[in-house]
Amino acid sequence: MVNICLIQPPLYKTIKEFSPPLGLAYIAAYLKKFGYDSTIIDANVLKKDNATLIKEISGKFDVIGITMVTISVSVVLDLVYHLRQNDTKVKIIVGGIHPTVAYQSLLKMSANIDIIVVGEGEITFLELIKLYEKDNRIFNDKDKMSSIDGIAFRDDNYGNIICTKPRELIGDLDTIPFPAFDKLPMEKYIPPATRNIGIPKGKAGFIVTARGCLWKCTFCASPTLWHKFRFRSAENIIEEIKLLVQRYGIRQIDFQDDTLTVNPERIEKICDFLINNSVKIKWNGFSRVSDIKDIGLLEKMHRAGCYELQFGIESANQAILDLCNKMIRVEETEKIVSSCHKVGIKTLGYFIIGLPGETRESVHETIEFAKELDLDFAAFYILLPYPGTVIFNELVRNGKIKDGFIEEFSKDYSVFKNPVISACSLSIEELCKLRYKAIKEFYLSRKFIIRMFKGILKCPRDVFPFIQIFREFFYMIPKIISRQKT
Repeated sequence: MVNICLIQPPLYKTIKEFSPPLGLAYIAAYLKKFGYDSTIIDANVLKKDNATLIKEISGKFDVIGITMVTISVSVVLDLVYHLRQNDTKVKIIVGGIHPTVAYQSLLKMSANIDIIVVGEGEITFLELIKLYEKDNRIFNDKDKMSSIDGIAFRDDNYGNIICTKPRELIGDLDTIPFPAFDKLPMEKYIPPATRNIGIPKGKAGFIVTARGCLWKCTFCASPTLWHKFRFRSAENIIEEIKLLVQRYGIRQIDFQDDTLTVNPERIEKICDFLINNSVKIKWNGFSRVSDIKDIGLLEKMHRAGCYELQFGIESANQAILDLCNKMIRVEETEKIVSSCHKVGIKTLGYFIIGLPGETRESVHETIEFAKELDLDFAAFYILLPYPGTVIFNELVRNGKIKDGFIEEFSKDYSVFKNPVISACSLSIEELCKLRYKAIKEFYLSRKFIIRMFKGILKCPRDVFPFIQIFREFFYMIPKIISRQKT
């Protein structure tokens, strides 16, 4: 039997949000369906650094799979280097959004990665394990490896990078087993501040109900990873909710789709189940301002436990929205936020500062728009051009991003840090000033403060997200003060 370990790398010093690595949990469940056991180590939530990880796993596994995002490039490369130093026989497979779009540079940088999974991972990983079980030297046979769809690897004889033909996507997501929650430290996961209503650690569940997105925003890499939009049936989602509630005592669910509400009929079926069976859970999800046309559906969602929806509002400037192919209208944002407010669903608006075409005036327009809306929370981020996005590719074509750029700045490639490049005419320093101005003006506005106190008086547990938000806010006060003059 092949000894398999799947690793979520440690980013706990940079990212404070601890949600489970559902991608790894899906792979583990898929392997189990075909008779292969595996171990998942979420080094992030367990706060295990690379040195601890290496001591723990070196020499104990035949195959190690590691998920990677852009900000974890340096961490993963360091991890695979030391793993290889300690164990020359272990086979190392890396997958995720960053390896999918940047497999060439990764394989050139590191001779310690054997295989990169490009795109969807379940079937590809299973095929690799089956071949390894038959012959543990298979990863060295480039001809046989070339027959496996959806992978990239080095041809060490010629120094070439080989990428096989794309893996055919799983058509029916209902055929994939539920994530292997039993292999995760479920007692340690907790939603971030803006989505937490006082649920303790271990009582929050996380569900993905679809893969991909119907839209093609120029700042998003989702189309590159998933290619087309597919969603699970309402019946399948309901079974997963029942599992989380009955086996793990889950009281709150974070739906982590790009767009949960794209199919209103599916949402209505889930709501009917929750209402008719008196399932007492609270839940939230990411929506789109143009998705929900009927306030009656919002009312049903609220009765079914929906307490918050998040919206990618991005900008108040219609020209900027059109330029980034957002495919929404400013007036749609005003309407849906107002409707949510009327039925009692909280709203979190996400805004991006620094999109192509951005000016100081357009940022001020967005700040005022955010303050005028009936939003309960707002998150302001400076655009980070991720590999695989249209904006990133444009910067490459224009010569603003050179080879090695991502590797050089990977440790700082996070929306939680200052940007490493500007994709508009404003400087990085100007963008930082404007972001701090937005945060200050929204969270110190009279409208927000009154809404906050009314909310806490109406529902005392609402104090929990506000405590966490203001902890973060006061941490930023010195930076806000130093950048007041905009």
